[in-house]
Amino acid sequence: MAGPPNRLRLLWLAAALLVVALLISVAAIALLGRGGAPLTTLDPVAQGGVRSARVDSQTVVSATVDNKLTAWRGARQTGETPLPALASALTVLSEGRVAVGTVTGQVQVFDAHLQPGAALKVQGRVTGLAAGPDGGLVLTYGSGPAASDFQVNRYDRSGTPLSAIVVGFATRGVALLHDLAVYCNARGEVSALDPDGQIVWTTLAQQVPTTIVATPTGDAVYVGDIRGGVTRLSVGGVAEWRQASREYQVEALYPLASGAIVAGAQDGSVTVFDSSGAILFDQRLVDSPITGLVAGDDGSVEAIAASGARFAVHVAGIGSIGPTQSLRVGWYVAEGILALAGLALAAAGFGRSRVAIARMSAKVYRVRAAYLLIGPSVLLIAVFVYYPAAMALYVSFTDFSLRGPAEFVGVRNFDLMRTDPFLLPGIKNMALLLLTSIIKNLTVPLLVAELIFWIGSERVRYWFRTAFVVPAVVPGIVAILLWKMIWAPNIGLVNQTLSAVGLGQFQHTWLGEEATALLAIILTGFPWVAIFAFLVYFGGLLAVSSEMFEAAAVDGASPFRRFWSIDLAMLAPQIRLILFFTFIESIQGFAGILVLTGGGPGTATYVPALEMYMMISRASEFGYASAIGFTLAAVVGVLVFLRLRFDPQQQDR
Repeated sequence: MAGPPNRLRLLWLAAALLVVALLISVAAIALLGRGGAPLTTLDPVAQGGVRSARVDSQTVVSATVDNKLTAWRGARQTGETPLPALASALTVLSEGRVAVGTVTGQVQVFDAHLQPGAALKVQGRVTGLAAGPDGGLVLTYGSGPAASDFQVNRYDRSGTPLSAIVVGFATRGVALLHDLAVYCNARGEVSALDPDGQIVWTTLAQQVPTTIVATPTGDAVYVGDIRGGVTRLSVGGVAEWRQASREYQVEALYPLASGAIVAGAQDGSVTVFDSSGAILFDQRLVDSPITGLVAGDDGSVEAIAASGARFAVHVAGIGSIGPTQSLRVGWYVAEGILALAGLALAAAGFGRSRVAIARMSAKVYRVRAAYLLIGPSVLLIAVFVYYPAAMALYVSFTDFSLRGPAEFVGVRNFDLMRTDPFLLPGIKNMALLLLTSIIKNLTVPLLVAELIFWIGSERVRYWFRTAFVVPAVVPGIVAILLWKMIWAPNIGLVNQTLSAVGLGQFQHTWLGEEATALLAIILTGFPWVAIFAFLVYFGGLLAVSSEMFEAAAVDGASPFRRFWSIDLAMLAPQIRLILFFTFIESIQGFAGILVLTGGGPGTATYVPALEMYMMISRASEFGYASAIGFTLAAVVGVLVFLRLRFDPQQQDR
């Protein structure tokens, strides 16, 4: 009588644990959501901004990809002036003046109304600008990423050179820290030069820098890098901390008077760090790089994206999310443990489940030696077969590539397949190749197997069988390369034969013309005696009882009647097997097409599996390639299910 109450208590305990897990989830979501700062979406500006800065309390200037400098008040454009080339650096000078450096070495100064003023020209690309004392200017420039002629120059208000120091490696930006010109380069060095051009200190950054800015109080500089990190360096060049919230390149930095720093990244995210490196705010705002961070109203910071989108981050309302992030893992672990415990107790609470679990445990224990022996094999299969398949499925829902870290994108990769200009024609080509492969594998290998099987002499039959099987030792890639030479337009056997018999008008560049490329691939391998299919058919004929052939002979059956009524009927399992492997090879195979045509010309010979390979090897789009691969695997899985579902031999078991 004690069973039901105990079971009931177990069920109530399981329900309580599941409720606790649910409450923890709700609390985690609520607390994690509290880390965001008040955020306001502003009216957008024109697209294509590459550099932005605030000139005064109302006006923001932006340099655009179409070589223009525009002025904005809110979302209203108030001015525009052309630039000599694409802007690569921009800074605000005294009296509302703006200095713009270009990729071709021009530095142009504009007044508050965008009227051009002083200008100068350097040899190379301007990589950094910083406003100097008394209206002067500091700039970095050089001829190319791999060059060693980069310089740091100082100019006074009128554009007169004060100093010019060759610093070597490609520079990535410059900032003024009191009278020190602090620059960073592609080698990962951050160095400070005094007014005389002497190096005061040099620090090696953890990652290659992308931008640099000084604090308003002049007590430190901040350096952004290609891995999404921000480093704070003291006046003496000591790295006080480095912090990163994302893996995307930092495009823009904006220092706050409090010592905090706002960073805009390539993925459209904005991160706020306090003076000690703690993350105060981190959120992706838009699917476009943040190219400008400028002071906004009421102490906010405006983030301007390359797409023109604008957002105001109200930094005054930011609360630290550090403690919340540090507890994130603890919450997830506790939630998982409680959920598993609840499910286990619920299973134990049901009598039948408890009995079934006990019986299964007893059976496993009795044959424990067998499980121990197959354990290593199961582990290896799980690690090298099922785990990669599961990872490919996960990656298919991300934008994983070599250009940056993966982010979850849902079914976007699968949606892109609908409009892929290579994939849709590839499906048609795959269907045609599948149909012709079925015809080739069901006819010629079966015919050859029949002819050899009915040879009267056992010795002759052996030699013929061997003659057809021996070519299988030649690697498939060698045969494909031989056929590529056969189809060659100048020295190929096909065109040479046509010329020899007086049919030169029928010569073609067989693999180079859209009208003939797919036909050439279909005809490749003639006479299409697939060794695997031949051996399967021949083995099936050997398994047929000789009494059936003798009975057919007694009844006076013709060879065709015997083939139709006996041979084909008894070879049905082998035919289904060949069809199954033909489907798989036609859907997943692409090696022959890659070697013969590479999918061309155009999309004439493209197939989905080749598109998957191209996305991996050339475009490095692993997420999209995994989506294609998973789709092909799903098609094969459906075929496997249908074969098992409608296989007569499986149904009889």
